[in-house]
Amino acid sequence: MKDRPLLNGGQRPTLAAVEKKDRRLSIRLPAAVLDALTRAADADRRTVGNLAVKILADWLAREGWLATDDVVPRRRRP
Repeated sequence: MKDRPLLNGGQRPTLAAVEKKDRRLSIRLPAAVLDALTRAADADRRTVGNLAVKILADWLAREGWLATDDVVPRRRRP
């Protein structure tokens, strides 16, 4: 449990709280892919990260790896 950061007040978060957080993933993309993703995200009023999650979640759901209710990224407000 030493690897979990301390909360305000010096308490450690519960394991359940830590497991519910989103995870980070760093990937290297070809410049053309990132440029296209950036343009598409802007046109769809999303952040690049949000659109990337949507694309991945849609593909995973279509292939049967992810329940469609598990991830629902939202658009930014107009």
